[in-house]
This record gives sequence, structure tokens and C-alpha cells, in this order.
Amino acid sequence: MATKDEVIELKLIVVTGGNRGIGKAIVEGLWKSGKFRIILACRDESQGERAKNEIKTKIGGGEITVLQLDLCCFESIKNFSKRVKSLNSPLFALVNNAGILRWRGWHMTKDGFEQHLQANHLGHFLLVKELESLLLSQRGSRVIAVGSNLMKYSKINWNNLNDMEGFGAYGQSKLCNFLHMLHLHNEYSQSLDLKAMTVDPGEVNTDITRYFPFSSLINFILKRIPERFTPEEGADTIVYCCLCDDESAKNFSGNFLRERKIVRLQSRDGISFFASMVLAALCVRKLASDTNSDSARRLYELSHKLVSNEIVLPPRVRASGMWKLLVMAVAVGAAVVSLYLKASG
Repeated sequence: MATKDEVIELKLIVVTGGNRGIGKAIVEGLWKSGKFRIILACRDESQGERAKNEIKTKIGGGEITVLQLDLCCFESIKNFSKRVKSLNSPLFALVNNAGILRWRGWHMTKDGFEQHLQANHLGHFLLVKELESLLLSQRGSRVIAVGSNLMKYSKINWNNLNDMEGFGAYGQSKLCNFLHMLHLHNEYSQSLDLKAMTVDPGEVNTDITRYFPFSSLINFILKRIPERFTPEEGADTIVYCCLCDDESAKNFSGNFLRERKIVRLQSRDGISFFASMVLAALCVRKLASDTNSDSARRLYELSHKLVSNEIVLPPRVRASGMWKLLVMAVAVGAAVVSLYLKASG
């Protein structure tokens, strides 16, 4: 148990989606360091408490507090932020980890946004705005977005961010994550000492495919693909970004990271065989062009208007195509082929 003096010295960190998968592994890694007062943010507090109790059986130290947060609800985000502010403590790091992936269909949140757009981007965007004063009051503070290498093949529908679904909406949201961090880096890294970076955890064995049809079968197959990481391996770079010194954080800020290294955006490095098959099924070959500072500022201004209700996006009008069934078939087929090649090799 930490003493009173030790608790005062602990740095405050918020981890969204900290109750499962990579998020839980991040919280565990931070707990093992013994240096932090961790807020484990998740939709279901009971699941969060269960994860907290499991993590605290491991050797470590500090504090873990579970707070309810639903990124698909702006009201929930504002209530969560009020509770964090009530702690009267500067915020050392915000880890934007929580996210969803639906393989098909268009799903709208109560705030009127496509679900990937709000859960993965706009929710975190608002959370950063709400907690910005706490971040700026802490020397060496940092915001870390959990991204995806697939964002390098994605695009932003500037005409209507809502008009995307499935893998397209997921890819757009991950590209938005990177642009958000790039904008924060451009605005704050030099003058106000706030660092912002995006980390690709790699293809990790988690339950992110829980919204897929036949999810149990898909997870059974995916977990046997040899090139996939464990949640702990996927969390490693994210935890490192929280633990590293100011100089390392400065070097990482504004960049896209994988395995503790900066990844070139205009390269196809890091795309696995499985991901390549998914991209092939989607007929995607071109690398993303919206990865510059102009796009980052444009997205920031648009996102600010959206979370402030200054503009309203229309819902998607086009129906889902049956071709997405082919995408799933090819993706699962790629996993089977990968397993076969591993077994025969």
C-alpha cells in the first residue's frame, strides 16, 4: 500500500477502454511501474472493477480508480471530465485507447453520428478539449492515441464524415486519430510542452471483432495467426510513451509509432499478410494523402464545430452493399491460409 507521501507524488493518467484487451494491458503496465494514479475509464463500471481487481493482484503500485465513460455520449464525456477535474490534480497523460470496429452496417449514436466516428474520434476529441486545462498544467504531459496501420490506406470523406460504414468508417476514424494528434503537436508541443503521438499496437489478439458475425469462430482463427501480438505486446509502445523521458516524448510527438519506433506514413511497412488480404478485398492500393498539417487543422476545425453542435451532419443515405460479404470471406480465408502456411512451414 502506498504511503500518503507516495500518493502525492503519483502522476495522474487516464486510460479509456481500460477494462479489456490492449487497454487493460496498458493499465497493467502502468500499474507495474508503480508511478501513476490511473483512472480506468470504461462504459461498464462493474467490468472495470473486475479488471482493476485482477490487475492489482500483480506486483506493482500506485492507484487505480474506475470511472464510467461512454464515448458515444457527449453528456457522459462531460460528466466524466467533471469528475476528473474534481480531483484537483494536473493530468500527466491521456491514453485514447477505447474504440470499436463493426464490419458492416451504419449505426448512429444518440448524438447523431456514425458510431465509429464518435466512439473512435469525436468522443476522444471532446475528451481532450474537456481535459485540456489539466494537461497544460502538467509539465511534460502527453496525449497518446491508439491508432492502426490501416489508416495509411484510408481517406476522409470531407463532404460528410457520417457517410461511411464498416471498415471504411473504421479506417477514417483511425486517420482522424492521427490528424488530431498531429494538430495537438503543431499547436502545443513547442510553446506549452504538451506532446501528442499516435501508436499502432499491431494486430493484437483482442475481442475487437465482437460485433462481427460468427465472432467466436473468427477469434478462434485470428488467435492462431502467428504474426499477431498479445495484448501486452501491443500495449508495450503505449506504456513506453507514458514512461519515457521528456526528450524521447518530444521526438515521438506528432509521429506515428510502432514497436517503439517512428513509422514512415508513405510506406507499406508493417502491413501483415492478413491485413494485405483485407485491403486487396477492398480494392485499396493507394496510400492516404490526408496526413499533413493542413488536413489536421481542417479536421480540428470541423470536429470542433461538430462537438459544439455548430453544424449537423446528415446520416448515411446509401444502403450497404452485399460485396462486404466478400470482404469477410476473403479476410477469414486469408487467416486460414496463413495458418496453413505456418503449419506446413
